[in-house]
Amino acid sequence: MPGWRSRWRLVLLNALTCGLEICLAAGITYAPPMLLEAGVQERYMTMVLGVGPVLGLLFIPLIGSASDQCNSSYGRRRPFLWLLSLGVLLALLIIPHADLLAARLAWGSHNLQVGVLIFGVVLLDFCGQVCFTPLEALLSDLYRDQEDLAFSMFSFMVSLGGCVGYLLPALDWSRGLLSVYLGGQADCLFAILILIFVCSVLVTMKASEEPACVGGGAGAGAGGGAAEGLLVAGGGRAPGGGASRGAPAVLLLRGEV
Repeated sequence: MPGWRSRWRLVLLNALTCGLEICLAAGITYAPPMLLEAGVQERYMTMVLGVGPVLGLLFIPLIGSASDQCNSSYGRRRPFLWLLSLGVLLALLIIPHADLLAARLAWGSHNLQVGVLIFGVVLLDFCGQVCFTPLEALLSDLYRDQEDLAFSMFSFMVSLGGCVGYLLPALDWSRGLLSVYLGGQADCLFAILILIFVCSVLVTMKASEEPACVGGGAGAGAGGGAAEGLLVAGGGRAPGGGASRGAPAVLLLRGEV
C-alpha cells in the first residue's frame, strides 16, 4: 500500500478519536453551567464530574480484558466501539433535553430533571473515556509494524479534537437559524456534536478492516484444543496458521507495549 494511502487510512481510522474528543471537551465544558442552572450546588457539581473518571478507573481494565478475549466475527474491538459509541450518543441526546424527558413522565419533578441531567453527564464522561481503550487497541492490532506512526496520529487527532471541542461552546450559536429552529444555544450545540460524532463513528467503522476471529468449531474454547484461525484483512490466515493478534488492551493500559 502506498505511503499516502496508508496515512490517509490512518486519518480515517482516527476520525472517531477526534470526534470523541470533540464531544467530551465540548460536552463536559458545557455541563457545569447546566448543572448549576438546574440547581445543583457547586460542591456536588464537582462530585458529579468525578463520577465518570472513577467508574472508568474501575471498568476500563475489565472492558479491555473482555475485548482481548472477544471472538466476534465482527472483530475484537468494534463491538465494544459500537456499544460505547451508543452510550455517548445517548448522553448527547439526554443532556440538552433532561427537562423534557423528566416532564414526559407522569411523576416528573425538578429532582427527576436533575437526576436525568446528572445521568447524562456521567454517561458521557464514562463512555467517552472508556471508548479510547478499544480505539488504541484497534490501532495496535492493525499497525503492529508502524505503531509509532499510528499513535502519533492518534495523539494529533486527540489534540485537534480538544481544540475544536473547547472552541465550540465559546461560539455564540443563539443567533443562528439552527438555534432558532431547535430552541436555544444548548440544543444547537449538542445537535452539532451529535452530527460530528455520528459522522466520525461511521467513517472509522468503514475504514477499519479489523481481522475477524473465527472459532475452530464446537469444541473451541477453554481446554477445547481446537485451533482458532484469524482472518487477516486481505483474506486468508495469518502466516504460520497462528493467531496474529495485536497487543492486548490490558497491556496498553499498563504501558507494557
